[in-house]
Amino acid sequence: MFSQQKISDAENILFEKINNDELIYLKIAIDFYSRINKLSDAELWYRGQKGG
Repeated sequence: MFSQQKISDAENILFEKINNDELIYLKIAIDFYSRINKLSDAELWYRGQKGG
């Protein structure tokens, strides 16, 4: 699903795009962080160790 590197890459893209005045990027960011927030610290750590 998510790896630490992919989460970081996706977050960087969001920050680049969210400066755009299009509301769709804000909706995407809300969905992205909602999904990440559902992962436990242990899951995030594990995914970071395994690379995905």
